[in-house]
Amino acid sequence: MSAQNETMAEPNISIGVLDQSTAFALPLTMSGYFIATNANLTPDREVYVRFANGQTELLRVLEFEKDTNIAWLHSVDTKTHKFSSLHDGIAPPNTALAEFQQGDQLFIASPHEGMHRATIAISSVKKQSQAQSQIMWPVDYSLHDHCSGAALNSAQQLVGWCVEIDGARWVVSTRHLVEVLHRLENNVGQP
Repeated sequence: MSAQNETMAEPNISIGVLDQSTAFALPLTMSGYFIATNANLTPDREVYVRFANGQTELLRVLEFEKDTNIAWLHSVDTKTHKFSSLHDGIAPPNTALAEFQQGDQLFIASPHEGMHRATIAISSVKKQSQAQSQIMWPVDYSLHDHCSGAALNSAQQLVGWCVEIDGARWVVSTRHLVEVLHRLENNVGQP
C-alpha cells in the first residue's frame, strides 16, 4: 500500500485541542454538544477548546463515560456561563450511523496527526465488558502515537470516536454517540 493510500486530505471538520492538554474535542450539534477524549476532566469543569482557525469555545464538562473514556461537554457563554450554540465558523461533521466488521477501513483524524487510515482488527484484549462489546470495535492503528480523535469514512462523515483504553485502541460507534447525545439533550438542564 502506498503512502498516498495511507493518508487522506486534511479533514474537513472542526476538531480542536483542549487547553493545557493533548485531548481533542469535536462539536456534535449546532446547539453546542461536544465529545472529547478524557484528559482528567470532571463534571462541571470549564475548559477552552482551540481550533486550527484560531477560534476558541468555552466548554463545560457534563459527564465522563468510564467504559469508553469519553467526556461529554457543552458550549457555554463566556460571560453568563449558560449553555450556548456554536459560534460561526465551527460546525459539527456530517454523521453516518455505522457498524463495523474486521477488516473495515476508516480514517482517524486529529489536530496533531492529520488524517490516517486505520483498520478494524481482532481484539487483543482478553476481557471486554458486555457494554463495551456492543459499542466498541478494536482498531489497528499501531504506526501512530495516539488513536484519539474522529473516526471518519472516506466521505469524511463521522462514523465513530477513537479512544485508547489500557493500551488498546477502539472506535466507539456513532450509534452509541447518538444514543448518549439524545439522553443528554433530554436530561441536561442549565446550570
